[in-house]
Amino acid sequence: MRDLHKAALERAIFVEFAQRWRADIDLASVASGNPNAREPDILAKSSESDQPLAIELVRLTEQDSQMLARQAPRLPPLGAPPARLPPMASAVDAFSRKFKKAEAGLYDGVASANLELLAWSDHLATPWQEVLASAEVWLTHYASAEHFTAVWLWRRPDFPGDAAQSAWVWSHAKGLQRFG
Repeated sequence: MRDLHKAALERAIFVEFAQRWRADIDLASVASGNPNAREPDILAKSSESDQPLAIELVRLTEQDSQMLARQAPRLPPLGAPPARLPPMASAVDAFSRKFKKAEAGLYDGVASANLELLAWSDHLATPWQEVLASAEVWLTHYASAEHFTAVWLWRRPDFPGDAAQSAWVWSHAKGLQRFG
């Protein structure tokens, strides 16, 4: 029963995000992935090309934002080669857990070229710009094309602050950019 509730919540969060920020998503195609088939949380199709999309969701909590902020100063300078992810046993933040799952092949049921991560939050005490800065440093050092092709950072609408600043996307080629 818990899995059905979790899947319904993930679909609702993703549909809310897609309605606001991803006009390229065919909302009628949104379905829950099957973890037994090594699929991420959400499967959908592009409304522009009928290309399959696979999205893993993760909620950013205040603890995650604090962990990212503590890790950022300890990472090598931005020009340094990407670092190896910490072992799963020490993967205490949301990003580390999801990236370690990708590294372990837990999303192999979909083509890696179609795999994206949506990191969302509905309440953080840490200012959003600080969360973004820490996430960018972390992604620059740990993310690779073998993990996710894009990482979306989304602050849900009931979050205080400028709504135009709430959606950001990180990619290997372009880094972190405000979306929209």
